[in-house]
Amino acid sequence: MKNLFLALFNGIKADFSFRNQLFYAVLVIIFTYYGFFYQHYLLLLFSCYYLFYLISQKKLTLLFICATCFFFLGARYVCISMPIQIKQTASFTTNLQIYPDTIKINGNQISADGRFQNKLIRMQYRLKSADEQNQWQKRQKKLTALSIKGHFIDIEHASNQHAFDYLNYLSEKDYLGIIEVERYQFKATSSILLFLHQLRAQAIDHVEKNFRKESKKYVLALLFGYRNDEFIQQQKIFSATGILHLFSISGTHVLFFFGLVEYFFKRIHLSFHQRILPMLMLIVIGIFLFGASISVWRAAILYVLRLFFSKKQYQLSSLDLYSLVCLILILLFPNSFVVLSGQLSLLVAFYLLFIPKQSNFKQSILHMTCLTILTAPFILAIFFEWPILGGIFTLLFTFLFQWFILPACLVLFILSFSPMFFSIFETCFIYLLTFVEKILAKLSFTSICIGQIPLWLAVICMLMGLIFYSHKKYLPMVFICLGFPFIFHLVVSLPTKVTFVDVGQGDCAVIQSSFNQEVYIIDTGGKVGFQMPKWQERKKQANVNYTLLSYLKGEGIQKVDGLILTHGDKDHMGDALTVMRAIKVKNLYVGTKALKNKNLHSLINQVPASTKIQMVQQNDCLGKKLQLHILFPKQAKEAQNQDSLIVFCQLANLNYLFMGDLPIAQEQTLLSMYPNLSADIVKIGHHGSKTSTSEQFLKQIAPKIAIISVGKHNRYHHPNSEVITCLKKYNIAIRRTDQKGMIQYRYLPVINQWQEKLGA
Repeated sequence: MKNLFLALFNGIKADFSFRNQLFYAVLVIIFTYYGFFYQHYLLLLFSCYYLFYLISQKKLTLLFICATCFFFLGARYVCISMPIQIKQTASFTTNLQIYPDTIKINGNQISADGRFQNKLIRMQYRLKSADEQNQWQKRQKKLTALSIKGHFIDIEHASNQHAFDYLNYLSEKDYLGIIEVERYQFKATSSILLFLHQLRAQAIDHVEKNFRKESKKYVLALLFGYRNDEFIQQQKIFSATGILHLFSISGTHVLFFFGLVEYFFKRIHLSFHQRILPMLMLIVIGIFLFGASISVWRAAILYVLRLFFSKKQYQLSSLDLYSLVCLILILLFPNSFVVLSGQLSLLVAFYLLFIPKQSNFKQSILHMTCLTILTAPFILAIFFEWPILGGIFTLLFTFLFQWFILPACLVLFILSFSPMFFSIFETCFIYLLTFVEKILAKLSFTSICIGQIPLWLAVICMLMGLIFYSHKKYLPMVFICLGFPFIFHLVVSLPTKVTFVDVGQGDCAVIQSSFNQEVYIIDTGGKVGFQMPKWQERKKQANVNYTLLSYLKGEGIQKVDGLILTHGDKDHMGDALTVMRAIKVKNLYVGTKALKNKNLHSLINQVPASTKIQMVQQNDCLGKKLQLHILFPKQAKEAQNQDSLIVFCQLANLNYLFMGDLPIAQEQTLLSMYPNLSADIVKIGHHGSKTSTSEQFLKQIAPKIAIISVGKHNRYHHPNSEVITCLKKYNIAIRRTDQKGMIQYRYLPVINQWQEKLGA
């Protein structure tokens, strides 16, 4: 065998060492796997480069590791990709395994994760009664297996730029899809995996029953990695200050919990061999109790490796230890490097390899700030905004969490089984949390919104920034990691843009001048609510959070010069308050009779103090650079459809007309007022309803493109076939948000031309 190796390497002895070289093998494995199986073929070039390096250096051990991992990952991918029952939208019957610790109940809607033909799926079911709701809330053991009749839900990619893509999220998490359950029956089943999930479910259920809402959200998040609705509603202040990661089960939490257990075993004088087996069992149980996220697995694997290496007195470099963790992770969970939690966890852990432990507080502040700056390009690529003081807050609040909040959560959970001192301790704990929340709320202004940058630019900036940091050139590091993204986004924001946001069954348009010097929004969209019994009511995030606000953040827009609400229908202004609370709006423009409309009247009473309310009517002109002209109405009555504010603007060589929900009768009035009115692009009135958009209107306005803002499969059957026929009769191009998603027109002054962009 040795002679074979010598012949293979031309008589030169092969190198079997791998110290500080294992990382190259990991890069080859990662780049090859994601390049080949995820069709990111550029990664294959990097893989070939590092593979050539290993061959040229005769790294036989590392080449053997690569070959073994390729075989294992390839076989695993083939097994996972084997044909299964077709994902059909028609109903079918099957058996599901349900993880009870993932059950979430929101009014009459229930969701949970589980297994279907050994594939990870998410199930949804609409509860039929309050009794059935109570049954699911108990997370009983019998809920772990169901015999169901259901169908797969058709999920599509995000239809707006910068929006969260739920389909990509499910794909990255290896979900086969979402099954809508029509009816079900319980089945008996058992396994070790289900037992661990049930154990976590019982702990979550105990906290939900016995804790007050002010404390339960922290106990669930910090002890069990479970974020309930209360936590999700509050997490904005945590993300704005850059400490949201402290609420995820991570290395700090694992070190605290597992270190506590190991310390206990040492105190009762158990030897390494006596404590290693119960320690490993508790670590496995702990992984599932903490939620079994990629960050939990990473920290647990690292803890176990350090445990064994310290006993064997085998010294492994930090880079090799990190590489070994990555290697184990990709073998266990090949999607570790595409899941956001895995990316953030592994990225921060990688940077910490290059940031030495500091002996004093001043140096710690400096290096934690550097860490925040180094990761800024990635944060901007994913979240579009960056917390300026995130490093400082992380350092300060890590101490608070590690020595006060985290131990308090553990003590509080233990005391909850003995109520004698529980109430007093919980009250004190809530006072501490309230104090912390107030401080964080005051500091939330420190986050700046630069806008989205492409991932390839983020990677380049991070690598270059790390090189400058390692040479202690901090100013170039700051310029690379923050300056480049800012310059890139400055160039991207050069065009003037008119964007029709897909908000479902509603209206919303954004007009941006060059470099976002002026930004105006016409309507926000919103949903019409319906009365239902209390147990059926769902807590919902406003639709605008995933549509308009995501777009504004992705564009780097930190303030809006004007929000124009054409009239008082919910599908035009229902989300306006959410917008004004999330982003600074300088002016709110409404019709002169807005107070007569109950929806607008209620909104005006809740407008933030920083927003000025302006009543507008015919002949008013808004803006300096954009100049939006109000053409109608002259005499409003009560801010209903017939009083819709009609907005006209001329940008470069195109005219835009926004028709609100104006009916045909008022269209005729508008035409008589402006006999020479014409427009190139018209936002069609009332979502294409036959009550708007008459043939005479189209003949006079003579648009080239008609925009119809409408929701998919809406109950009103918009747009009306008569309107579509009329538009086609006059050869007017039709753009519908339910078919195309977001519709955007960009004017490029360099080439003096408008460009159309459809969808995300």
